[in-house]
Amino acid sequence: MISTDWLEKYKRYVFYEEIKYNSTPAPEENHFTALHPGPITNASCLHSEEKFLKGTGTLVGFEKEVYDTYLHKDVREK
Repeated sequence: MISTDWLEKYKRYVFYEEIKYNSTPAPEENHFTALHPGPITNASCLHSEEKFLKGTGTLVGFEKEVYDTYLHKDVREK
């Protein structure tokens, strides 16, 4: 799952629309630094309140340091 906000930035970065419509991309001089989308961030897909599951350390694979956040109620796969 990838945030649509990040995906739209990435599409601008790789000239998705221009390539989709067989147009020649015309990057500005600083395109690759100014429009780089950065690391994938999915913060907009998650609940913003302090709701999480904390591991107890008593089960293998669910260590004490593991935290899980909940997806926002409006997030769905598409």
